[in-house]
Amino acid sequence: MEMYFWHAAHWALWNNWDLLDRSSHIYSQFLPTALIRAQDEQGWSSGARWPKMTDPSGRSAPGQINELLLWEQPHPLLFAQYEYRAHPTEDTLRKWEEVVRETANWMASFAFHNESTSLYDLGPPAYVVSEDTQPNATINPAFELAYWRLGIDIAEKWMVALGEEVPSNWTIVKENLAPLPESNGTYDVYEGLKFWTDPGYLNDHPALTGLYGWLPETPGLDPSIAKATSEKVWTTWNITNCWGYVHHHAFDNGH
Repeated sequence: MEMYFWHAAHWALWNNWDLLDRSSHIYSQFLPTALIRAQDEQGWSSGARWPKMTDPSGRSAPGQINELLLWEQPHPLLFAQYEYRAHPTEDTLRKWEEVVRETANWMASFAFHNESTSLYDLGPPAYVVSEDTQPNATINPAFELAYWRLGIDIAEKWMVALGEEVPSNWTIVKENLAPLPESNGTYDVYEGLKFWTDPGYLNDHPALTGLYGWLPETPGLDPSIAKATSEKVWTTWNITNCWGYVHHHAFDNGH
């Protein structure tokens, strides 16, 4: 479910809806298990939590990371937005209504109100896109914060288009999320992690480059800092150990 965006979103961008429609129903199909995961299994007050990996029924596949990864959560909101952009009809709004609502409900529930800062934090526990940080220390990851703001904003506009009331907790969370963590002129993977000098973190998904490129400019993002961050990724990242490269390289060598 985390990689479904990469495997399928291009069909929307290329206007191949006959191809995307073959699989995009998985969100409504898996909604019952996502609701159970969030509320019955994990005890959140509301919403649907989308998994990293599933069996054919939508239940989570085994694995610790599967229950702590965050970045797949806003994906259905983008798919909904793409479809409404191409087909701005009442039918499209109603088709995605429940998925949009429950996706945003969980995003608002997951955000933790930090009484010391009066802001809302993401994590811990959490895994970032690259899955290489300590989940119990991971708080306010930059990419996920930006994606949370974008996702809740999409959900709010969806409710407005339906003529329905926007849940106040969505807006409160969106407008009071912690700022994107940054230090020395670049964004950090998560708050307090000084990772640029640790080669152990300069591998796998360089998700910070997606802050402004994959994602549009979101509130609180500084394009100049995003640019400096991307430039630093290009000069410091171990691209020979980037996700996908190692696997293809192994196959190229007959392994």
